[in-house]
Amino acid sequence: MRTRFCRHVCPRNLTFFDELGVLRLIFNLGEQELEDYYEENLGPLEKYDKEHNTNLLETLAVYLYASGDYNQAAMNMFVHVNTLRYRLKKVEEILGQDLRQLAVLVNLYTALQVKVMLGR
Repeated sequence: MRTRFCRHVCPRNLTFFDELGVLRLIFNLGEQELEDYYEENLGPLEKYDKEHNTNLLETLAVYLYASGDYNQAAMNMFVHVNTLRYRLKKVEEILGQDLRQLAVLVNLYTALQVKVMLGR
């Protein structure tokens, strides 16, 4: 099974089912369950982006795909590291989550992968 990733944040455009790792556990869930999971975790951020013409969801994705490396993520986005930190603080406020918590990062990363699986 091929799954496409965002070209801005991922070095490859395709991944295969056997490369999904732990994400294989959610692959066979129903589409509605996946939609619900995405909405619970990233829906408010997507809504904020649409209403305020921002790109905080992309900022979060770039940060997560850079494994939490502020400097690398800022470089990938062509912004100053302080700009990235400001945007991520805004993400925390909108989601009511602390990006320093591993469980939060895992949920958000998984929700981003669900977004890809759903073709959103």
